[in-house]
Amino acid sequence: MPLTRDIVYRIVSKELLSGNLSHLSLLNTFVPKDRLLQGDASRFSAEQKTRKATRKLATRRDEAFRKTAKLHKEFQLDAGMSWIEARMINHSLVVLGKKGFLLYLFYSDLQENHESYPVGIGHDFKNQLFSLLDHSHYLGIILASTYHKGIDTVLNNLGQELRLIDLKYDPSTLAFVPVDRKKYARFTMNTDGSTTLHYLDVMGRQLESVLVTNIYGRPEIFAVMLMKNLITMEFRRGCFFFVLPGERYLYRIAEDGRLTTYELALPAIKMAISDENTAIRLVVSLKNPQDTAASGCQYFRAHHSGISTFSELFEQGAEPDCLLFMGQGLVVTEKGHVRLYDTPRNGVPRQIADFELDEFIVDAFKGPSADQVGFLTSNGKVLFYEIGELKG
Repeated sequence: MPLTRDIVYRIVSKELLSGNLSHLSLLNTFVPKDRLLQGDASRFSAEQKTRKATRKLATRRDEAFRKTAKLHKEFQLDAGMSWIEARMINHSLVVLGKKGFLLYLFYSDLQENHESYPVGIGHDFKNQLFSLLDHSHYLGIILASTYHKGIDTVLNNLGQELRLIDLKYDPSTLAFVPVDRKKYARFTMNTDGSTTLHYLDVMGRQLESVLVTNIYGRPEIFAVMLMKNLITMEFRRGCFFFVLPGERYLYRIAEDGRLTTYELALPAIKMAISDENTAIRLVVSLKNPQDTAASGCQYFRAHHSGISTFSELFEQGAEPDCLLFMGQGLVVTEKGHVRLYDTPRNGVPRQIADFELDEFIVDAFKGPSADQVGFLTSNGKVLFYEIGELKG
């Protein structure tokens, strides 16, 4: 009997190493009175089944992440220019580029008509396109001092109702913000360190100015005074949202100037916000100066009474180049790597897919359809990818 038991032990041990649990019950037959052995064997079997299921789920998830996105359309721009930003405006593609101090706009109707036009003179700071999301009634270029007749051609191509906005810049300006089809806002810093929101119509005429105040009704003084580039500020459903690079706050300003602050886990780098067609979600890229591996992104949801935090950190360790909300999803790029996330009503964003591009991504933007994302690359390509099938 002892010899037989030893043989059974060796067989069961060998089978367990190969992942087979079916012979584990044989131990109870040869050692029926050892209750501890029976309990240990049951627990071991349950743990192994759980681990196997977890590994199987992880394998399926990894396989899902390795899906290949389908390239829908590609445009090759002048590789001799530095291309800055791209977006869809009134169903057409517009790309802002620069060569020396001369600014260019690339226009395409996504069919046969596409051309680059010189449109003005830029500055050392980063120039940006200025328009409403999707269907805009105006177009401007931030930090461009003069305009060339090429801008008229682009405006005519984009639609007769489109108006050129001359964004008059001075050193006190912190941001320009599209509000609606009839007005925009200029966010400025006053000589005493306080800030003001100026509302202007599309002709550049001043409509109203409101002082930004804190919860006590006093003027808000921001710590940052001088910035190399204008801050990115977005307007959604009656409020302005923004972060200041290096500061640990997410700021929300109501139209009447009342400011609310929300503390971040780490100093901010950049922010992205969803459009008004969905529940408003925000993501802020954060950086730990002492430990970059502890850096990441923080996810928020905005509602009528304020902002709720729904995650501490995800995308940990990486510093994203682009953040873009699309429907209920979030697109994150790092160099040529693209990651897609689902943004749930509650909880941490969940990665659902990723894929690689051969080029470094400069800008990510919404494509011509709901399931298409556009990428502007460092070597002057515009690539439209189908991502709808990656979400399933």
